[in-house]
Amino acid sequence: MGIFLFAVLLAIMAHFLLEIAFDLHPFVHYLFLYVICFAVLLMNILIKHYLTKNMSRIEKFLLKKQKNPYYRFLYGLANKDDKKVIHSYRKLVTQKKYQQHYPVLTVAFSLYFEQIDGLEDEIKKIKSQKLRTYYELWLKIKSKKKVSSKELSKVKIKWMKEALLAELEEINGQTEQAKIHRGNALKQAKGLAFYQLKKHYERKYTN
Repeated sequence: MGIFLFAVLLAIMAHFLLEIAFDLHPFVHYLFLYVICFAVLLMNILIKHYLTKNMSRIEKFLLKKQKNPYYRFLYGLANKDDKKVIHSYRKLVTQKKYQQHYPVLTVAFSLYFEQIDGLEDEIKKIKSQKLRTYYELWLKIKSKKKVSSKELSKVKIKWMKEALLAELEEINGQTEQAKIHRGNALKQAKGLAFYQLKKHYERKYTN
């Protein structure tokens, strides 16, 4: 509600400034106001998704969006809430607007419950090359298969590579190196990715 109120107030201020400075057609005038409101609201969402490292802001954003099954799913994954994960996943896979995301949702759901059998075929359906490569290597690590440096070099998103290296080092018993890579992953990640990683690491490695 706060950001919406800010957007409205900004639009009102812009309304008076436009009236004073320009003699615009009413349609153009109100179009400008609409664009300003939309831009402010969109920027707020983009910051929470991709830019901020403020955990409380991200969590507050997710809690406000709990009626949306996608955000409820993300919140459940991060906070180890099995009921939320199951309920929201079932809703997501029945909605057509999320159809292109079914493979990613299914892979995330399966990895959450550590159900990796037969997951290779589902990963192959992921359209995003970056995500597909990430999950392919994640599955290999979880399956205790060898991952080559050449394969890791294909991971272009830095936090993803560091997260994979952390998991790989942990499985190989290199706990100190794993800790360094986890720290690097958190440094590189932002927004929802940062929130997911930090919650996962806190739950798994903090006594």
